[in-house]
Amino acid sequence: MTPATAPRLRPTLAHVAGETPTSFVSRLAQLHLSCEPNARYFCADMGLSFGDLVKGRPEALAALADLSGADPAKLASEAFRHVGEGYVFRGELFPGQSLLRTALRFCPACLLDDCSKSSRPETVAHGRAIWSIVSIRTCPRHGMGIVEIERPICPSKAHDFAHLLKPLLPDLE
Repeated sequence: MTPATAPRLRPTLAHVAGETPTSFVSRLAQLHLSCEPNARYFCADMGLSFGDLVKGRPEALAALADLSGADPAKLASEAFRHVGEGYVFRGELFPGQSLLRTALRFCPACLLDDCSKSSRPETVAHGRAIWSIVSIRTCPRHGMGIVEIERPICPSKAHDFAHLLKPLLPDLE
């Protein structure tokens, strides 16, 4: 396992176990951008490829780890790596139809737990990798059903968890 490096970005946030790299960069965008804080703008400003993070490309994950100080091995272990017609996650192949990565899916209780730790909930509420797996319909921690927001999501906002979640935070309960 490779240890975390000193971050080049200050301030930074901690990458949380179970969090997707796209959620992590989305939270960093909420921390650093005041006007239209979204992951694609943040990545463009930082010289990262958001599309490559979505695809779990090792060089993009390494660049994000270098920028943020996150442990590159842990960041990579939470990535869905695009291969052929599907994705590999934690050594298991998932055909594309078994994942729902562009919709907003979450356990409200998990997010309420996250938000209770900060005065800026948009920087702590994070997307869990398992929420992207269609067959997982119940939170293993809370026994609560996974909520899926069924409104159309603009393709340019897909995978930008903190940006999509921010307007919903006041109504989580």
